Amino acid sequence: MWKVETKTLPEGIHTLDQVKRYVGGRTTFIMRNFAGKNITVSGNTISHLGNQLLGDKTSDGFGDIFLVKVGKEFLGPTAFNKRRGPKDVWSMLKTPSKYISNGTWNRNLPEEMREKLNRLLMHINLNSEFQDDVRRTGGSFGSGNKYSSSSDGPFQHVPVVPVDNEVTIEDYIAYGMPENPYKNNPSKYHRQPFYSFIQNAPITKDFDEEMTAILIEGYEYLCTYSNHNNADAYKLGQYLKLLHQGGFKYTIHRKYEGGIYVTEELDHCVMKIGAPPYNNPGQKPINTGGAIHLPICLTGRENYTEVSIKGIRDLGVHFQLFSALKPRQLYILSRMERGQLKHYWTYPAPYGAFIYRPKDGRDCLNYGCAVVPFGVSVAEQLGPSAVRREKLLSRCVCCFTDNCATQGFTCEGHEHFFLCDKSECLATKYNFATGSLRPDGARKFQCPICRAEHDSFDS
Repeated sequence: MWKVETKTLPEGIHTLDQVKRYVGGRTTFIMRNFAGKNITVSGNTISHLGNQLLGDKTSDGFGDIFLVKVGKEFLGPTAFNKRRGPKDVWSMLKTPSKYISNGTWNRNLPEEMREKLNRLLMHINLNSEFQDDVRRTGGSFGSGNKYSSSSDGPFQHVPVVPVDNEVTIEDYIAYGMPENPYKNNPSKYHRQPFYSFIQNAPITKDFDEEMTAILIEGYEYLCTYSNHNNADAYKLGQYLKLLHQGGFKYTIHRKYEGGIYVTEELDHCVMKIGAPPYNNPGQKPINTGGAIHLPICLTGRENYTEVSIKGIRDLGVHFQLFSALKPRQLYILSRMERGQLKHYWTYPAPYGAFIYRPKDGRDCLNYGCAVVPFGVSVAEQLGPSAVRREKLLSRCVCCFTDNCATQGFTCEGHEHFFLCDKSECLATKYNFATGSLRPDGARKFQCPICRAEHDSFDS
């Protein structure tokens, strides 16, 4: 059994080499053993876990990520009494009334697409929240008060992953991130903006297959500006994509005495892979490294939300739930080995990262999590400074023994091992013959980690 503790690095320590010197120097850590008691651990006794890439489709991460801002007209009112909760844990989205009926935004769209989008937007409209404000308007003496009401909406209350990350990338504006308008007022506002992840809107989880297909087809069409050359239609596409896929939420912190701050919204952005947005062709990409496999989830399940992007879910069992990792966090993994408590450190996200894990708790215990770091290339991950010092094997999914799996599949040159070499464990290999049919009528073996198919079970 593993446990993990998170340590925030001191200011000025960012790179992997700096972290190596920090941990391996005279640093000591106060940690908890498996009995829950505090112990002091010297940094030079903690082994470097290093990087182990998952391989196959995840070898190159997601490639170049570009941020695309969602129009401010799609954000709900700032009044706190209309919101589900504070801005660091909830966003309030609004569908502008001009999109509820035909107009200039869809006049030049193909008729079939226009009809599909009208149907989609009507469905969103009818299943959203409308808020009524009732006001007393007076009345003559003895006749009682008179009241009138007005309605505002439709609104969507969307949860935000409760992980607030400071933007640490230099010249962040060039990457499509919003500028802090109060950066020159450090006494009242934190200088750097912060980011978190907005989840996909709950309404989209109740769509049937047909409506989901219309939603995806609609925003993929609208987000390609050359399909229609209409700025209003393009903005709607980003909003619909945000509803379905979620995205980045950028905020600023207004500071008060005593270390108190209030979160204020700046922008919401969706993720575009491969090319910059049409209206900012010079925008820099956020590079992602290869997905790093770790034998334990680094954050609690309460911080995760389901992955709604099919292309990411199809990468394998790790990519079913996602969350965020803060920049400059050192993680120390501990477990009992031969009666002694052994510690390992890992620093997978210098600039923050996506973190993915299986949905099923047993799969999470067996296969751990996957971290896709920002601002780190695969070459840097595999460079001299990232050489693994401790080789940790995966857990055997049959006998549940840690660090013993040596049997499985070689997928695109990467070892995806999940069974140990005990005869009773190897006998379960036919449980993984769940792939497509071979010419001889037998089932192909399917790797449980990346879902690649194999004609035979190899190790």
